[in-house]
Amino acid sequence: MVVCIKDPSNVKHILKTRFNNYHKERTVIEAFSDLFGKALFLSDGAEWKSQRQILQHCFDPKEFHAYTSIVEEELLSRLVPFLSNAEKTASTIDLQDILRRFTFDSNVEKEIVREIREKDGRLSDMVYMHASIYESLRLFPPFPDDSKEAVDDNVWPDGTKV
Repeated sequence: MVVCIKDPSNVKHILKTRFNNYHKERTVIEAFSDLFGKALFLSDGAEWKSQRQILQHCFDPKEFHAYTSIVEEELLSRLVPFLSNAEKTASTIDLQDILRRFTFDSNVEKEIVREIREKDGRLSDMVYMHASIYESLRLFPPFPDDSKEAVDDNVWPDGTKV
């Protein structure tokens, strides 16, 4: 049985209060394990917590702000003019392809390579790497939802029995 929830108290209950009682759905793990292994998106419990701590710098507000500045500059200087021109000339474009290229354009790739060499592998110092990763995940999220299975019987804050 599949249940979709939107009640904030139930979401908090599943994702925070009783986090250990709700594991990733087995079908999701099986479907994506060849691609992601036991990465953050497919982990549960202590393994998830350990990976989350390792990647915590990626969720830092300062890092995110640096990322948004780079994306805004790229949008205004490259993507918006390209789309405006396509509109003016009534051109047909493959938007998915354009966004993919925008995300991984050659200039950013060059900057990533440069950063890797200069920053000696310190990911937290690699602004272009962060921007590429965040933009890629934003445009092409690895999962459209967060499927969970209840390990034990439970009652949600709204009274729903699981």
